[in-house]
Order: sequence, then C-alpha cells, then structure tokens
Amino acid sequence: MSVLFERTKARNDFVKANWGTMRQKDIAAKLGCSPTLVNMIGSEMDLVKSRKSSAEVRSQYCPIEAVKKMANLFKIGQKIKLKVRYVYGTYTNVSCNKYRTVKGTVAYKTEWLVVVQSKNHRESFKYIDFCIGDVQVLEV
Repeated sequence: MSVLFERTKARNDFVKANWGTMRQKDIAAKLGCSPTLVNMIGSEMDLVKSRKSSAEVRSQYCPIEAVKKMANLFKIGQKIKLKVRYVYGTYTNVSCNKYRTVKGTVAYKTEWLVVVQSKNHRESFKYIDFCIGDVQVLEV
C-alpha cells in the first residue's frame, strides 16, 4: 500500500510552528493534506488549539515598528469611518464575522491609541488592533 502523505520532521516542525497562528485548513493546504490529518498530527504532539486567542497573544506576531507607523495615518480633527469587529472582554469572537461601523472625527491620539469622537461619545482604538485586522479604516 502506498503512502499518500509522508510525515517528515520538517512537516511536523511546520505544524508545530504555525499551530497557534494559522488555521488548520491553511496548514493543510500548505502541506497538501487534509485538515483532519493536521488535527491528528497536532493532537499527537500535544498541541492545544484554543478557540479564542487574546489580542495580547496575537500582538506578539506584529512588529512594533508597524504599530508605530499606524499613528502617522491619523490627524486630530480628521473625519474617519472605521469597521470594528465585535469584541467580548479580552477575547475576540473569531468564529463569527460580525462588524459594526464607527463614524466620527479623531479627537485625540497617543503613541499607542487613537480616540474617535462619534456624535455624543468617544471611543478609543489601539493601533495594534488596526495591524491585526480587528479594526479597519474604511474612509479617511
């Protein structure tokens, strides 16, 4: 019987390195196997797949220089429209793609966040959220 997928050390290392950052479906596409097989490899290596990853965990994959460059996109008094992913506590609800829209003007900005004034309330957004995709700029 021929083996369709040969498990090598390089492939196992690839699964281990990308387990927390990529979806199993994407890992399977890169390796040329099924997502079920990737799941089996991960369980054999005792890798835990958390259903919800916090922003702090995901922020370690975004360089600080990219976060600081985001500050240059905003000017105080600038009109802006943002698309924001719903966030519950410190965890993002990654299983659903529910977004809300925030329209307003930039009221204040610091080294790490921007404050948007909408009608009669203010809301702050961290630059790291722009880098990892939780907040997107629709109009500037």
